[in-house]
Parts: sequence; C-alpha cells; structure tokens
Amino acid sequence: MSDKILVVDDDLMVCKTIVDVLNQEGLKATGVNSGKKALSLLYSSNWDLALLDIVMDEMDGIELLDRIREKTTDLPILMITGYGSIQTALMAIKKGADDYLLKPCEPETITFKIKSAIKTNKMRLEQIADKENSEATLQEAYRELENKVKFRTAELTNANKELQKSEEKYRSLVEKMSEGLMQCDNDNIICFVNEEMCKMLGYSRDELIGKSSLMLLVDENDRKFVEKKSRLRQKGKSDRYEIRIKKKLVEIIWVQVSGAPTFDAKGKIMGNVGIFLDITERKMANEALRLSEEKYRTLTENINTGIFRTTPGAKGKIIEANRALVNMFGYRNRKAFLKRHASDFYKNKKDRVKFSRKLKKFGDIKNDEQEFVRKDGSTFIGSETVVATKDETGRVIFFEGVIDDITERKKAEQSLIEAKNYLEKLHNSIGDAVFAVKMPERKIEYVNDSVKKVYGYDPEECLGNSAEMFYKD
Repeated sequence: MSDKILVVDDDLMVCKTIVDVLNQEGLKATGVNSGKKALSLLYSSNWDLALLDIVMDEMDGIELLDRIREKTTDLPILMITGYGSIQTALMAIKKGADDYLLKPCEPETITFKIKSAIKTNKMRLEQIADKENSEATLQEAYRELENKVKFRTAELTNANKELQKSEEKYRSLVEKMSEGLMQCDNDNIICFVNEEMCKMLGYSRDELIGKSSLMLLVDENDRKFVEKKSRLRQKGKSDRYEIRIKKKLVEIIWVQVSGAPTFDAKGKIMGNVGIFLDITERKMANEALRLSEEKYRTLTENINTGIFRTTPGAKGKIIEANRALVNMFGYRNRKAFLKRHASDFYKNKKDRVKFSRKLKKFGDIKNDEQEFVRKDGSTFIGSETVVATKDETGRVIFFEGVIDDITERKKAEQSLIEAKNYLEKLHNSIGDAVFAVKMPERKIEYVNDSVKKVYGYDPEECLGNSAEMFYKD
C-alpha cells in the first residue's frame, strides 16, 4: 500500500506540482490550500506524513504544526520555506517538525526526505510497539538523544545544499556550539572543525583540515573501531559512542561522539559529522568510583563481621551478603543463602517483626542482641547494628547493617559473673576481713561482709576510702 501524504500550500500551483511529483514516485499524495482543510482531513483519516508550507495567509504552517502536535506526535511533518525563513524552519523543528525543505527544491530531494522521514517514523513506531512495556524509559531517552543530535546537526545532515548558500549563518551556528564539531569525507579526511573542537584538541584549523581524523586515535584498536563506525555512516546510520583521542601535546582525553552521515543535494552520502563532548572528568570520576567500590568489596569480603542488605519489612528478602555472614549462618554457597529471608534466621520470628517496626520508627538500631539460627539448627548470639536506608521521598527501601557473632563473648561474660559470685560467697564465708586496695592511691575497692565483724564498719562505708582507716590507733 502506498504511503499517504498530505500537502498543504495556499499556492495552488505549487501544491499541485508537489502532489504530481509525489504521485509519480509511487506515493499517494493529496493537496489542500488551507490549514483548516488540512485539519479536517487529518482528523478524518490516517496519514503517513504531512508537508506544510510555513507562509500561508489564513493559518500559517507554524500554527498548523502546533494544532497537529496537540493531537499527535506520531505523524511525521516536513516544513516548506523560502531561503529567508531558515530561522522560522528551525523554530518549527523545535516545536516538533521532523525536517524542512527550502524553496525551490529538486523533486529528488523532496521524495528522498519524505521517504526517509516516513521510514524513520515507521521504525520508531515499531520499536515503541515492541518495547513499550520493558523499555519505555530507554526509548524516551533515546528519542531525546535523537532529537538533540538532529537539532544540532540538522544543517549538516539534512540541508547541505541550503547550508552552502547560507554559509555565514551556518558558521555562526556551529561556532557558538559548546561542543566540538568535526566534519569528514568518506575517507575520514577532515573537511571542517569549529573553534571549540580546536580548543579541545589544542590544534589550529590549518593543522587539522586536510588531515586524517585517524591521527587523533590512541592505538590500532581504536582505529579499527572508528573505521567500522565510518562504514556505518556510509550505510546511512547514526549512533553515539565513547572513545579516547590525543591532543596536540600528547595528552589523552575521553570524548563522547554523536555521529551521523552527511548528504549532498541528491541524497548521496558524502561523509560524516560528529559532535564531540569532553567526558574525561566523568570518566575519571567513574574510574575512581570503580576503584572505591572494588576496594570496598575487597574490604567487606575480608573482614570477619557479617555485612548485609535486605528489603524492609518483617520478612526481609536478603539482597546482599558478604562471605563472613554466609559462613556465620553455616552456608557454603552464597546463592543459596541469598534465596532466604532474614526472618528465617531469627530463633523467635516475632523478634524480627519487633525489630523491623523499631527500625522503621527510629531509622537505626545499634548493638541489638538477638538469638539467631544457623542452617544446621544450632543457635548463636549476634549483635546487630542496622540502618534504614531511604530514597529521596523518605520511603525506606533497604535495611543495611552488620552482625557480629558474640556468643563466645557472652559465654565469657557469664563465666566472669559466675566466678565473681563464687569468690564473693567464698570471701563472705571466711571469718577474717578481706579487702582489695587500688594502688598507689590505697583506696578500698572491695571488702567482704566480715569487715563489719572485725572492724565495725559497714562494707558501704569502706568503699572508696583509704585503707588507712583500718590502721588507726
């Protein structure tokens, strides 16, 4: 089925001419001479593309574009304008037009741009239909990227002939860009660079134009990578990538390149253009973060304290756990451990519920002692310190913390208490007074009950006083 094209131009002769050209090329074109008629047809039938003249009396092309975009963003729209209205055409692109044509234009150029816009739109709609459930966010980001690249390189990729006639405006546009811009032919010979590109590389224009862009690459692998990208440009494909390049003083920087093919007036690919953004600082920050994370992982995997992250709530699905924690609960396999819930390891499941509520209320809990159960059913006492991690809205998203096995410490503390109690009973069973003195202050730290019988003092009267009180005449 032929693609349906709606041509809107208040000049009936021009409108008919364009319609005839498109029909001869196998397209199904219909022409109208006003914006109101165009809206009526657009709302009553499905169209594959609309071609709008910008300058019309009753309703101009910009207003018509706004009216259409209020209803749909899926219909490709090309604008027609004279040489003196390039800025208006660029404004139309910002408002949602896909491209523009400068009058007068060759039939081949009109047909090529219309077919390209329809093809691009169909591919976009197919991608949206295929991935709308799982990749909606990614598609939106990619469309925004395409729009940004399209806006910044529109004068290079879609209107080469028009730009040659408007070189002064073109030069002003690219020189004001905050990113570097480089245009090459199909052999990767540099044809043009803007001032920002020269600053980025440390070269003058004369030192770059006429040279191979491959001289800027760091090694043979990068060279092969860029040559592969160049072949993609010759197939009409655009994309974005990151790569290292050399500055004049041998300094190496990282750049993000948004590349696209360039066309001549007949739609033949004549080379490629790239917009360069220096991302060296971002790369350095990412590398520092990577090293920091690697250092953190090494640290967490080599300490005896158990470290964990769980989902919030009474059950608490275990998301992360270091080797010490896995071993602490008697597991050999980390994957098997991560399939469990935190509540599985509390001897009393109600303790986990209380713990979860308390943590959500106060935000953190320190040195909370719990009785845990290992894989083999044996128990141990653990000291748990946990914080409730929140997102920017204040919603708790994780429980993160550490667990120390304090079973032996608790046993030692109990043994000390029992030994102290035994010694106190032993001392109190002796008829003689027994006391302990801290040197060199000679202050009494302990006395048994017999001190009352021997010296006449209550034990409480002795503590903290000098031992000399027992040696008075």
